[in-house]
Amino acid sequence: MSRGGARKAASEADKARVLATLAANGGNVARTARECGVSNASVRSWRDAMARGTGPSQDLVAAAVSEFVDDAERVRNKALAQIEEELDNGEVKPAQLITILGVLDDKITRARGLPTAKVEHSSSLPPAAELQAVLAGVVQGAIAAAELRDSVIDAEVVQEIPETT
Repeated sequence: MSRGGARKAASEADKARVLATLAANGGNVARTARECGVSNASVRSWRDAMARGTGPSQDLVAAAVSEFVDDAERVRNKALAQIEEELDNGEVKPAQLITILGVLDDKITRARGLPTAKVEHSSSLPPAAELQAVLAGVVQGAIAAAELRDSVIDAEVVQEIPETT
């Protein structure tokens, strides 16, 4: 598939590859068109046809996604190996390789349909006065439990002392 010149009709397999790339690009039509060498209008048309159920078969798209992931993982792993080699040789210039690694990893994640958003949880303590009241209650409860335990222990000790006559 290429832009310009005489255009041939895209096969269903070609469309499936473009749709797999579209998924990997998080739905970015312009990026997908640029990467696949087709027009934005074609990508949108094939995306819309897929949504209507008139595009390439689900099996064909799933196979294209699988092939995309396999290729992207292979290239990512090569980039990792090269980064490691450059680090070992003291030729630390991994900026471009790290970019390749990050982009491919993101695309693999998207193509697999895995979540890409980070979820952060936060919690906060109650106001100081409320914490102080809770802790004071805990301390008072501990004191009351200790006093009860002491009275039970004293009662047991008194019962165990035999009477002498």
